[in-house]
Amino acid sequence: METYNYTSVTEFVLLGLTSQLDIQPVIFGVIFAMYLITIVGNSMIITVTWIDPKLKTPMYFLLSQLSIIDICFTTITVPQLLIHTFSRSKTISFTQCMTQVFFFVAVGNMEGYLLATMAYDRYVAICNPLRYGAIVTQKFCVSIVLVSWLLMFLNSLLHTILVSRLNFCSNHILHFFCDLPPLMQLSCSRPFINEIIILTEGVAATLSPFVFILASYVCIAVTVLGLRSTAGLRKAVSTCGSHIVVVTLFYGTIIRLYFQPVSSYTLDRDRQVAVFYTVVTPMLNPIIYSLRNQEVKGALQRTLRKLQPKSLSSQSLRELDFKQQASPSASVVSVQQCSVCWSSSEKKGDQILHSNFSKCPNHSFNQAKTSEVIPSLECSILILRSSDPST
Repeated sequence: METYNYTSVTEFVLLGLTSQLDIQPVIFGVIFAMYLITIVGNSMIITVTWIDPKLKTPMYFLLSQLSIIDICFTTITVPQLLIHTFSRSKTISFTQCMTQVFFFVAVGNMEGYLLATMAYDRYVAICNPLRYGAIVTQKFCVSIVLVSWLLMFLNSLLHTILVSRLNFCSNHILHFFCDLPPLMQLSCSRPFINEIIILTEGVAATLSPFVFILASYVCIAVTVLGLRSTAGLRKAVSTCGSHIVVVTLFYGTIIRLYFQPVSSYTLDRDRQVAVFYTVVTPMLNPIIYSLRNQEVKGALQRTLRKLQPKSLSSQSLRELDFKQQASPSASVVSVQQCSVCWSSSEKKGDQILHSNFSKCPNHSFNQAKTSEVIPSLECSILILRSSDPST
C-alpha cells in the first residue's frame, strides 16, 4: 500500500512565469504595459456607456459589464504577478490562495454567461427585430446578469471547497497564481472527486453558454441566408464578427487548459495559455468588440470634447490667423454656443465671419455683413469685431 508524506499547508510558493532572472525585467515591462492598456481601455468603455445618453441601451449595458469583468479578471492575477517578479518572497497564504481561486473561477465563468447574453441580444436584433425593444429590455439584462453572478458564485464555491480539502504533498505551485489544475497536481493522491466534478458540473456550467452561443449563431445564419441579400450578410457579419472573435479567444483557451486530465498538465504550455487569457484577452476585448464600434467611437469623441476647456481649438486658431491676415484690424470677441453668440452679435453689431448655424435654435437673421463662411466647429461661432466703425 502506497503511503504519502503530507503536512498541513499554511502557505504556497508561486514559482511565477519563469526562473530566468535576465528576462524578468522584460516580462515585467510587457505585462505592466498590457495591464495599463486593459485598465484604461475598459475604463473608457465603462465611462462612455454610463454617461452618454445615446448608449443607454441594453447592448451597451452588456458591453459595460464585459469591461467590468475584464478589469476584475486581470486584476485578480496580474498585480500579484508584477509584485512577485522582483520580490524575494513569492509566498501566498492558504486563505489568500483559496480566495483567489474562488474569484478567478467565478469571474472567468461569468464572462461566458455574459457572452451568451450578448449572443442572444444579437439573435433577437437580427431574427426578430420588430420585437427587439419589447424582449431585450434593460430590466431583462440586469436580471440575467444578477442571476448569472449568483450561479457562478455558487459554482465557484463548490470547486473552492473541494480543492481546499485536498492533502497537499508540496506547497510549490507551478504557476503565477492559484488555480485549480496546479493545485490539484500538488495533491498526494489523485483528486478523483475534483476531476469528476470538473468534467460534469464544470462542463455543464462552462460549456452550456458556449452551446447557447452556437445555437444563436446557427439561427442567425439561417435567417441571413434566407434573405439572400449580400447587404444583409455584410451587416450581420459586421454586427456579430467582433463577438465571434471574442468568443473564440475565450472558449478556445478555456477548453485547451481545463478540460484535460491532471496527468497531462504541463508547466510551460499551460502558463503560456494562462497569460493569454488572463492578460492578452482582456486587453484585446475593448479593441475587438467596443472601440471598433462607430457609436462607441462617437461617444468617446463627445466625452473628450466635454472634458476639454472652452478655448479656441487649433483649427479655430488657424482660421483666426488666416482672417487676421486678411483683415488685420479685426479682433476676437468670443467663441460661445450659437444662441449666445447670436445674441451678442445682434446687440453689439459685430461682424460674423465664421459660423455654423445648422444646430442653432434661431438662425433667421440678416447675414448681409458676413464676408465669408469658413467650415467651423460643431454649433459654435467665431465673432470678429472690426475696429472700423463703418462696418
